[in-house]
Amino acid sequence: MISTLIKLPMEVTFGQWLKLNRENAGKSQAELAKELNISRSAVGNWETGLSVPSLPPGKISKLCSILGVSFEELVKASEGTMRIVNE
Repeated sequence: MISTLIKLPMEVTFGQWLKLNRENAGKSQAELAKELNISRSAVGNWETGLSVPSLPPGKISKLCSILGVSFEELVKASEGTMRIVNE
């Protein structure tokens, strides 16, 4: 996999980071939602900051894979707002 560096503003919200990385992966909100087996509105709410992800470890791993980012990058971008839940 080839990683593409995305230049971000100094202060970027998790939602902005997610949207940029989703678009960089060539995915629509609906496509990402389908791959994660969640609603499209959940993805939209994450991107607009109306809610934060609350995902089991398996879906977090899948999200990282889809976006082409490491778990560490995802955690750093979420600044502790993401909740890991039991499957």
